[in-house]
Amino acid sequence: MAYKELVFSPTGGTKKAADMFMSGWSDEIEVVDLSAKDFNCSEIFMAKEDSVLIAMPCFGGRVPSVAVERLKMIAGSEAPCVVMCVYGNRACEDGLVEMADAAKEAGFTVVAGIAAIAQHSIMPQFATGRPDALDLEHLQEFARTTKKMIEEGKDATEAIPGNRPYKKVTLCLWCLL
Repeated sequence: MAYKELVFSPTGGTKKAADMFMSGWSDEIEVVDLSAKDFNCSEIFMAKEDSVLIAMPCFGGRVPSVAVERLKMIAGSEAPCVVMCVYGNRACEDGLVEMADAAKEAGFTVVAGIAAIAQHSIMPQFATGRPDALDLEHLQEFARTTKKMIEEGKDATEAIPGNRPYKKVTLCLWCLL
């Protein structure tokens, strides 16, 4: 069994929150950078026994389409995962449910979802310094809780908020990623 972090983090805020979460799962993690320019899904292998965190930022209530496309290229092999939607202190709207749907489509077993706050990437005066020490405590506690859930075969996906159909994408700088 391995602990894996699949992260799309063009500005670093999502990676910071994901790393904080993963420190509650294990000291030894494999990181897959979904935002890497040279991303190659053929080099990524999941086993059913792996525990996976999938982390993406949310812009305007949705996750970047390129991140979703790259996630769907990975064979999840029924590995249990937690989806993490990171937002700049406004709202994650349909980001979590969109991520959960994409993870299921890729073959992951979605166990839970979490919304985490990071410093806003366009207006850094919002959520300045986040995630911070208090966020670390909360993220590690949720990590320990979800680790137990995975071990016990529990599932909290019914509690993942969001709408289907998803919020309509409005053209913005981040939608072009």
